[in-house]
Amino acid sequence: MKILVFNGAYLPAQNYGGPVTGLANFVAQLGDRLEIAIVCRNHDLHQQTPFPGIREGFQTLGKAQVCYLPDSRMNRAEFARILQEQKPDCLYLSSVFDAHMNLPLLRLAKKLHIPVVYAPRGELSKAVLAMKALKKRLFLTFMRLSGLYRGVYFQATSEAERADILRELHVDAAHVICVPNLPCLQPKAEHLPKKAGALRVVSISRIHSSKNLAFAIARVQELRGDVTLDIFGPIEEEEYWQKCRALFQADERIRYCGQVPAGEAAQTFARYDCFLFPTLSENYSHAIAECLLSGTPPIISKGTTPWDDVQGGYAVSLDEPQGFTSALQTLCDMDEAAFSQVRGAVRAYAAQKMKMDELNARTMAMFARAVSGGMT
Repeated sequence: MKILVFNGAYLPAQNYGGPVTGLANFVAQLGDRLEIAIVCRNHDLHQQTPFPGIREGFQTLGKAQVCYLPDSRMNRAEFARILQEQKPDCLYLSSVFDAHMNLPLLRLAKKLHIPVVYAPRGELSKAVLAMKALKKRLFLTFMRLSGLYRGVYFQATSEAERADILRELHVDAAHVICVPNLPCLQPKAEHLPKKAGALRVVSISRIHSSKNLAFAIARVQELRGDVTLDIFGPIEEEEYWQKCRALFQADERIRYCGQVPAGEAAQTFARYDCFLFPTLSENYSHAIAECLLSGTPPIISKGTTPWDDVQGGYAVSLDEPQGFTSALQTLCDMDEAAFSQVRGAVRAYAAQKMKMDELNARTMAMFARAVSGGMT
């Protein structure tokens, strides 16, 4: 089965966050069972310089064939040429609001009778729709009236996202398939010893208001003990970043450390005692998945991710800021013996939650169902 993926970016892009990570995991785990080709932009987010070492046309990268296009060639004519050349069994699209890419692709798919699997990637949650709400609402109304979603299959990464898709797009419920994203297969990383009264906190995420970094900084500053917070991630909202910087510029315990290189998330998480991530909304969160697989306890916002049942870590309501502080302080006060039990609980939860073989089979079945159903 040949899957042709159109996505805003692919490796070595670092500024797009979870969608690129999720696609890389998809290729790594199913590239031996599916023929995967990817079309994406030839530069990173907020940059124009092309990635080094790429050439025209499709080229092998890992288990996929990848075509990097300049912005000038991201158009209907180029997409039509690629579809005719590649002759895929199924298209795999992401991002409801990337209209420049996905509107022409949906029209071409209908014309050429190519099945489509569409992954909204959390864009239809109420928290995300509240940002630039009027523009998004108008676009969704247009899409519902256009009929372009008719016959399309949608991937929901959780039951909550399935409800979001049905609520906002009004599509056939039988065409919304719940299949979680594929996590990264990470090598086991060795943790540093934990000292009682000390806590090494990490934040790994795009620096954007929806990730709630300012809230995280405030909670760390309330703690007693030898506490540090290292912040990693691309700066996506400069104004929000300046607000965050103002909160800790006089606090030597908190520092910005740049971006985590691709493939080094496990080793990075292992250097810290917990991952603080009070996000406003996530349809999956590869950062949380990578944190769990590394055995590092997360402290996350309840009701905003699919990980509310986390074991070893904490899911706390954003309406209870002191709950975050209390969870952090509890971890801070632990010694190595107590903390090793926490890490064990995190790893056990990750193994139970992320059953790789089952997730791979469900992903394969999703594409098979779309291909057998066709495109109307």
